[in-house]
Amino acid sequence: MSRLTAAQQDLVTQHIDFAAWVASATIARFPNHADDLISVARLELCKAAIRFDPAKGFRFTTYADRRIRWVLFDWCKKQARQVQTATVSDDGIDRIDLAPSRDSRPDLIDEIEAVCPQREAEATILVCVHGLSTRQASRRMGISQQAVARFTSKAAVRFEARILQPTT
Repeated sequence: MSRLTAAQQDLVTQHIDFAAWVASATIARFPNHADDLISVARLELCKAAIRFDPAKGFRFTTYADRRIRWVLFDWCKKQARQVQTATVSDDGIDRIDLAPSRDSRPDLIDEIEAVCPQREAEATILVCVHGLSTRQASRRMGISQQAVARFTSKAAVRFEARILQPTT
């Protein structure tokens, strides 16, 4: 990553608490990863300061907020993929043992199930939590790859809307 200019350093210094505030919505749902989420948010704040262009007419907080929220969402997905337990049987169809993942990542799976309808949640869990491709998930669910992609896209929108909601 390139070094920050003086103006970029000022942006980061002024908004460092803002990054932690943005991460707080995700921390409320994944409290075991608070330090990691704040670190990811602050790193993304630095990247946002480097890439920010005030000539485009957006405030820095608006730009940084969107980037931080998406990187936190991606980080949560990557963490969930690390606990995947997929195997391929003799017939070439992926068999997934859901129990170990539910034990190790109940917060993410419960969050997806709370936000999404059943089929959408199933597709999202297969792709985002277990790390299957859309092709593998479509075979497992008996639907098209386009349907899996549509389900995961809708789930991402729902998940983002839930993250953006203030917690009470």
